[in-house]
Amino acid sequence: MGESTRLDAPELGRKLRANRLVRDAEVFVDDDGMITAVLAPQGPRPGPVLRQLVRELADAPDGQLRVAVLPAVPRSPDGTIDRTLALGSPDDIYLFERPATAAESALLGLVQQVLPGVAASVTDSLPTLGADSLVTIELTALIEEAFGTAVLPHEIFAAGSIRELAATLADAAGDPDALT
Repeated sequence: MGESTRLDAPELGRKLRANRLVRDAEVFVDDDGMITAVLAPQGPRPGPVLRQLVRELADAPDGQLRVAVLPAVPRSPDGTIDRTLALGSPDDIYLFERPATAAESALLGLVQQVLPGVAASVTDSLPTLGADSLVTIELTALIEEAFGTAVLPHEIFAAGSIRELAATLADAAGDPDALT
């Protein structure tokens, strides 16, 4: 989306509601330009999949998009979206952020090797991306080769995000400067 292009939030909401993955959707833009899409999916859908759908339809710049995935779009009695309820739980919000450090970039590259076709953000956890125990075992071998430090599968699942795991790996590898 170019700087001169203004997002048509109602139109994006209509496009999202027309998609087979989405049961209901509303989109709004904050005063600071942050685009928020609130989605109620058709069946269980991982947040990163829905975030990628919104990114493609909105053509939004990185860092200006958040996607809330909820069982139902919260509405006020007058039918408008209830923004407070829509953004109430950080666990339901999916941001897209690019790597900020060499460690994050390296780990994200490894994640994309074991989960090809998944548009991962450093704010995602491996379970939300669909990683299972077999993927995690493959990832542990790649991490040890790339970072020179061993990690156990349960440590990968326990990490809150790719960013957190990258920080832990950089510290264990003795490279705290990778985080600046």
